[in-house]
Amino acid sequence: MLKHIHQRDMLKLWKEFLIKFKHGLILDKEKGNSMRTIAAKYIDEGIAKGRAEAAQELTRNLLKAGFLVEFISETTGLSKEEVVNVKNNMDY
Repeated sequence: MLKHIHQRDMLKLWKEFLIKFKHGLILDKEKGNSMRTIAAKYIDEGIAKGRAEAAQELTRNLLKAGFLVEFISETTGLSKEEVVNVKNNMDY
């Protein structure tokens, strides 16, 4: 008896989830977006993180080479404040 109640409750939860999920898909489609997969989201986040780390590394290398903060900011796309922050956190 409990097994059937549990199955009924699970089916009800799935039905509610699918209704909400379908509503989300419709809203997403109306906005002109296509729903992305979770994997694509994580890939994009990883790429962004990799680019940020590369900019930080380039900033450290340019600072070690003696380049000015303004030049580094223009070259890396980081703000002057971000470059100064990297400079202050460097171990020479």
